[in-house]
Amino acid sequence: MVRLLIKFVALLDRSELKPYPRSGPLFHRWLPDGLNDSIVLVDEPNQASIELWFDRQGYVDHGLIKFAFDEHEVDPDLMARQAVLEAAPLRGILTLPIDRVTGQSLDTVRRGEIGHELYVALGKRIVNILDHHISKFLDIIRINYGQYWIRDLAKWDSRNQSLGQHCSTLNLQWSLDGGSTWTEFLPNRRKSSMTLDVSVNAMSYLITEDDWSEVRDAAIGGYNPSPAAVVLSRSHELLDQGALKYALIEGVTALELAISEFTRMKLPSEEKLKPLVSRISDLPISAKAVWILSLLGEINPEELEITVRAIESRNKVVHEGEDLSEKSADMVQILQKAVASLLPGPPIRFPKMFPGNQVSPPLSTA
Repeated sequence: MVRLLIKFVALLDRSELKPYPRSGPLFHRWLPDGLNDSIVLVDEPNQASIELWFDRQGYVDHGLIKFAFDEHEVDPDLMARQAVLEAAPLRGILTLPIDRVTGQSLDTVRRGEIGHELYVALGKRIVNILDHHISKFLDIIRINYGQYWIRDLAKWDSRNQSLGQHCSTLNLQWSLDGGSTWTEFLPNRRKSSMTLDVSVNAMSYLITEDDWSEVRDAAIGGYNPSPAAVVLSRSHELLDQGALKYALIEGVTALELAISEFTRMKLPSEEKLKPLVSRISDLPISAKAVWILSLLGEINPEELEITVRAIESRNKVVHEGEDLSEKSADMVQILQKAVASLLPGPPIRFPKMFPGNQVSPPLSTA
């Protein structure tokens, strides 16, 4: 059966991050091996599939594997011993059954009729599919696995760039012969009206081979990070970038959202119980945090006390302009851990963007 294949390459770096950007997600002692470890998503409305993967790219320099776009010399033995490994860019193929695409649209693509209304219509459809699924996939890695340096894939906005410009940013190519030959997919001319942004044991928070299975399950299962998870991710980014005061403020906001989400999910909704439930909702945030976190038992009493102290510190920062000492970073980290314990879905991680590196003996498989 003939299928329309659309290949893409999404660059994930954020050039504005200091001291220099990461090119993609950080893994620990393992890297996805291209198509062998790909994640396949299904788009039911279009009867389409999207296969996503990272290639093993890099070279060995002074005993460490270093990422490089044009090198593929990743030694598996060294990989299994190295604490920090970088993967990029995100690659993938969208597969559309030929019966889901009109013959006239395919003809305009074959003939390269840039600007033809049928070519543009097909391009919009393809971009909408890709933008939706790639963004959701990257949200899981960026938010739940704490890798805030991964660029949020900007969805196409006709006010800022042409459809052709967006397709070019994703390096889109098409094939009708099973991928034997590829041709640029360019529905209309490239045009942009703005500058596009192409842009502890810290290692224990990086993405491992086992974690990749969790990413796969979450992506395929349609998981979406909640508002609390999104704000918590921002708090983590601010802390890692040294903006301690704002990390604390966002952390307490994330706690408020997480408690609200948790209570809506767990507390009964029966009409007769609403007066009692409303009394719980009216409690101060500190009281609700102590009550819920104590019952969950995911953090110890000392960490619970520090979480309450973080709430009090946030109030003083916001209302009294109080400054924070560098020692407060530990308090913010414990606050973030408390918030993460309330959230459903894949585990929330808090890696450092630059955790250093090392080579160790292979992990025991016994």
